[in-house]
Amino acid sequence: MKEFDTMPDNSKMWIYQAARLLSQSEIDYITSELTSFVNSWESHGSKVDASFNISSNLFVILSADESSTTASGCSIDKSVHIMQKIGQDLNIDFFNRTNIAYVSNGEVCIAKLKDFKNQISAGAVGENTIVFNNTITHKYQLANNWKVEAKNSWVNQFFSSKMKI
Repeated sequence: MKEFDTMPDNSKMWIYQAARLLSQSEIDYITSELTSFVNSWESHGSKVDASFNISSNLFVILSADESSTTASGCSIDKSVHIMQKIGQDLNIDFFNRTNIAYVSNGEVCIAKLKDFKNQISAGAVGENTIVFNNTITHKYQLANNWKVEAKNSWVNQFFSSKMKI
């Protein structure tokens, strides 16, 4: 397994956001499971050159260097299945896309969409609040497109509706 930081910038990437912050024992378990998975991950019988990173005790980022072996639909399904298994084993949802991760007072926070909208209405979250764009698909996007101001993300629509009220 490659170190995550040495993966090429054009590596394919999938970001799984936990529904809550992960404990150290959960991070250790995820690390063990994903190390085993990444070391044996194949696509049509060929080894997938892959790595992962756990960021901010919240995000599991899986990366595949497709320059030699492309991650096929079946191999991508296997990566989804390992994350589903990990989620079931730890009773953590990694697939709820309505949880918004954002930065407040220098700390990563999570809010359900409804609560996030309420925070906007209350003025606790603004257009310059940093939110995480988990839809990015390549490693080079981590630097400039993962952590973005809310006004430059899909949640911007909630500021527009607030202004119309």
